Amino acid sequence: MARKPKSDATLSTAAPAPDNVLRDGLTRQPEDIASIGTGIPSETIVSRTAAQPPALDVQSSADLRHIVEGIVGEFVKTGLLAISQNGNLVAAAPQNVHESLIQANLSLEYVAGAAYNWTASYIRSLPFYIDDVTQAFGEDLYERMELDCKVRSCLNTLKRQTLSHALRLLPAVNKGEDGYELACEICRFCEVVLANLVDPADVVLNDILNCASRGNKVVEQIYRQDGKWIVLSALKPKPRRSAAFVVDVYYNLCGILGLVPGQGAPLLVEGMIGAPDQIPNLLPRIKFGIFTWDQQNGDPRGNSLLRAAYTPWNLKAQLYAPFLKFLCQFASPSIAGFTGPDANLRARLNPDGSQVANDQGQPVFDSPEAFLLAALTQYQNGTVAAFPHGTYLLPIEMRSEGEAFLNAFQFCNREIEESITGQSLATSEGQHQARAASETHQDTLALLPAYARDLLCNTVQRDILRPLVLYNPFGGASALDLLPKVTLAEVEEQDRGPIWTALAALQTSGYLSPSQYQTIDAEYGLPPRSDDDVAALTTAALPGGDATNNEPAGAMANAGGRHAGAGIAQTQPGADAALTGAKTGAGPST
Repeated sequence: MARKPKSDATLSTAAPAPDNVLRDGLTRQPEDIASIGTGIPSETIVSRTAAQPPALDVQSSADLRHIVEGIVGEFVKTGLLAISQNGNLVAAAPQNVHESLIQANLSLEYVAGAAYNWTASYIRSLPFYIDDVTQAFGEDLYERMELDCKVRSCLNTLKRQTLSHALRLLPAVNKGEDGYELACEICRFCEVVLANLVDPADVVLNDILNCASRGNKVVEQIYRQDGKWIVLSALKPKPRRSAAFVVDVYYNLCGILGLVPGQGAPLLVEGMIGAPDQIPNLLPRIKFGIFTWDQQNGDPRGNSLLRAAYTPWNLKAQLYAPFLKFLCQFASPSIAGFTGPDANLRARLNPDGSQVANDQGQPVFDSPEAFLLAALTQYQNGTVAAFPHGTYLLPIEMRSEGEAFLNAFQFCNREIEESITGQSLATSEGQHQARAASETHQDTLALLPAYARDLLCNTVQRDILRPLVLYNPFGGASALDLLPKVTLAEVEEQDRGPIWTALAALQTSGYLSPSQYQTIDAEYGLPPRSDDDVAALTTAALPGGDATNNEPAGAMANAGGRHAGAGIAQTQPGADAALTGAKTGAGPST
């Protein structure tokens, strides 16, 4: 229930008419929406007193685009408890309870993205390192970790699972819905463009997936003019030291500071920028695709999948030196020598066979033990040696095969694998484990590629297809609602059989409708069906149609045609020529 404030100011909880909202710049919500402290209810209110922040200016179109009108406030009570004479906590007297009003402008961001609130008037470039270990040991630390065989194996597994199917584009709306024809034109246009990049899309995506280990990947978009069309010609992933993120105090990404050949402007990181238009190598955000892995607190640098693997990787790297020493010393038997009972001093000889003399010109003699040591060293470095009569040689063999080192390496590999993939049995050998345990680990392994697919699809749609559609004559911003859906097959290889069997059962039961076929094809790795295929199946399902065409096998296997949402891999070679001729003027024909 609304509470009357203890003030002469007029507070309203009534929902205003739209014209009042524009005139006052105030938002009113009558319901209690929060609880503060120990369960004391507070309510959203609107104050019109002079003490409140000023009402927002909503007259300009810029303000209408970027703000939400109004000041929101909540009552907060303090002094609710007191200490009685016997030392117990009791409710405070009403006159000691203080009720305060806290307010905020809904359109403003108050809390800084990092501890840099004193630089609110400036933007700054972020350093290349992304976390504590790259700050301490170099921003290329994770690239060095990728040289480890186990780390590389885990990353390759992630890439192969994520990109096991070609990228597909689907129209934004289904057939029969508003805008379907334009959605198909936009989808075909984007398919042709992505199929004719300088570097194939699958090669670029494979490079982009390095963001999993390095935190982020910056991809520059290169366009060219083709008649009335502005066509994306290349996607160029950039190395870490060629591009730095520029953010404001709230960590909103403002642009990319690039290393531009031929320019004297340096790529300064951790620097303040007060006049962005005076920085020649500060480039706009829309020029790039930003793929950020595991973004936290709005930091575009992301986090590395290898951070948790650093400790076992570091331990493993330090094990190689003592393990090599162990192999050199104990891989072949050592030899202990004992001089004979009649061994005497022997003159030291030069390489030419003459005796070695001291400063007084007297010959130098070695003990029998020193002579034997020299002979054994010669034998160790070669294959043959000669020993005096009576010398006794005893081979010393190491009984251990280095199990301690091997176990340590196995432990480190298992820790690395589990920190990256979340499991170990699905990709490594297990001891005393049932098949069910391996299948459980296999399901866990599939979670990481699923995240990677979502990251790729969402970022390709937002950062690559969105500007591509905006730059071309599809209707401007209104066409953004018809951005093609981007998908990679979401079913793992080992799950295809059971899922296809389940789909056949759903088709037999009559649950699936023809409008679902194309989406099912894209999500579950089936060859895409064209609109004509779907129309034929729809006709067969109607009374009087050919019942044989509606059988599960025919319904699931009849996918020979190509429709507007077919995958990039299905696009015909040479489709680039279609960019110059549009069938309807809304987009190029395929």
